[in-house]
Amino acid sequence: MLYALAQKPFVPKKYFSIDRVFRNEAVDRTHLAEFHQMEGLICDRGLTLGDLIGVLKDFFARLGMPKLLFKPAYNPYTEPSMEIFSYHEKLGKWVEIGNSGMFRPEMLRPMGLPEDVQVIAWGLGLERPTMILYGIDNIRDLFGHKKPFVPKKYFSIDRVFRNEAVDRTHLAEFHQMEGLICDRGLTLGDLIGVLKDFFARLGMPKLLFKPAYNPYTEPSMEIFSYHEKLGKWVEIGNSGMFRPEMLRPMGLPEDVQVIAWGLGLERPTMILYGIDNIRDLFGHKVDLGLIKRNPICRIGI
Repeated sequence: MLYALAQKPFVPKKYFSIDRVFRNEAVDRTHLAEFHQMEGLICDRGLTLGDLIGVLKDFFARLGMPKLLFKPAYNPYTEPSMEIFSYHEKLGKWVEIGNSGMFRPEMLRPMGLPEDVQVIAWGLGLERPTMILYGIDNIRDLFGHKKPFVPKKYFSIDRVFRNEAVDRTHLAEFHQMEGLICDRGLTLGDLIGVLKDFFARLGMPKLLFKPAYNPYTEPSMEIFSYHEKLGKWVEIGNSGMFRPEMLRPMGLPEDVQVIAWGLGLERPTMILYGIDNIRDLFGHKVDLGLIKRNPICRIGI
């Protein structure tokens, strides 16, 4: 956008955008990690800080928010810079609603803009002004967190990649089925029951569950099934219950839990068909004759 300003001969410009943005932010009554922002800039000769303040006052006055405060701030690309505040009657305090400033000359001159040209710019979150205008005291009430909870199930099957040494039971490129169930009152027993039912329908009733560590789930379990030809238990997946600190920032009720799993498809196939080398199933060493000779797998049909 800034490079588009360097048109010759110089022509004054205005740019505006509204979009959804994300940032690493602790969620509370006035903060969201995901929100909407309106950004704008004006590029012209002789602009001053007074012009920036005037634009912002006029903008918010048209929204019905004439009471503003401007506080000096630091931004790496603008100098001077200002945070913008408006008074929230219900919260009884001034709430920051945006940030603004004048672009530093060292940002503009390398683009070939004349020395008497300035750029004023601002970024305004849209949720907080809405809170002030409608007397809402919790920003989470604006952004889908108050909808009635509905239990959900999600599943996906796709090709995945990982940094893995290839051997008889490992591939760096394979297929994975992932799933999660979100509902009230779910327990580890529900997760074990879902996995047992799933593998029993594939013809694999012999399972073992081993405690494990995953950064996003607690408790977590690795899933093993016995491979007769290899004569050992083979890991076929991972699973767990999402930690509360993963769920509460999303606004999910406290009695809602999420159980989830990720299952590789090649290893269960090895066990079902007595294959002792995973490379015979997928990859450059696959025997194409094997594929042609075997019928399409139709389980449960």
